[in-house]
Amino acid sequence: MEPPTLSVVAPVYNEAGILSEFVARCTRAAEQCGRPFEVVLVDDASTDGTPGVLASLARDGRVRAVRLASNAGQFRATQAGLRAARGGWIAVLDADLQDPPETIPRLVDVLATAEPAVGAVLAVKSHRDDPGLFMLGQFIFHRLQHALSRIAVPRGAGAYCLMRRAIAERVARAECPRANLAAVVAVAVSAARGRVETVTYEKAARYDGRGHVGWAGLIGEALDSLTITGALPRLLAVAAGGFAIAALASSGHPIARALLLGAGGAAAVGSLATRWQARHRLAGVREAGCAERR
Repeated sequence: MEPPTLSVVAPVYNEAGILSEFVARCTRAAEQCGRPFEVVLVDDASTDGTPGVLASLARDGRVRAVRLASNAGQFRATQAGLRAARGGWIAVLDADLQDPPETIPRLVDVLATAEPAVGAVLAVKSHRDDPGLFMLGQFIFHRLQHALSRIAVPRGAGAYCLMRRAIAERVARAECPRANLAAVVAVAVSAARGRVETVTYEKAARYDGRGHVGWAGLIGEALDSLTITGALPRLLAVAAGGFAIAALASSGHPIARALLLGAGGAAAVGSLATRWQARHRLAGVREAGCAERR
């Protein structure tokens, strides 16, 4: 069997009921690309029958299973898959059938015809049918990202993407436990002085109507994503400056002005520390010298 040039990576958690269909659709989609491929499934310490299903699916030599000893979360599980993948091009998608595997050939076609500076192709949702509160949160998140971030992350981009190996190696080293994968990929591509392309797709409803992340996980993911792209530190700096100016304008006493100025300065220093922390956590993403395997 030829070594794979295309790897399809998917984190898996308690998806025993649909794994066979998911792998069958991934396999058909990858076959259309005309490249040797592998499907890498990362079991994030599932508690249902997922391990047994994966063992059965792995009888196909093109399917590989990676089992994590403890639940690490979607982003960490994805990183484990990136480290295990052998292809020069690596696609990532969720295993819950919301991301249709049939989009993979389109991602491959775009990257195949793109110039070398294109480090990744992000799949962007054309629309999504989610609860109103979730959509409001998404709107606020994307507005902050667009207004304050140094890195452009296309609206509607998530975990579904295709990246060159050099970018995948950077993403695999990122110290961000819950970040949105698209944000980390965008930072990695920017650090490599490249750019991203996009492909639109229609996100399907989850097969069982239930999500695994929860509100706490979504909020944590949003904060990590805003931090690594520089949007959150900028927001803190703006808020600190606004607080100091407003406080000084409303107080005429010299001592009060000095104290309030000190408070504003401390908040500004805190925002700079947060920015330094974001850069430190993404040191691996920003490292140069990751050679792409052809």
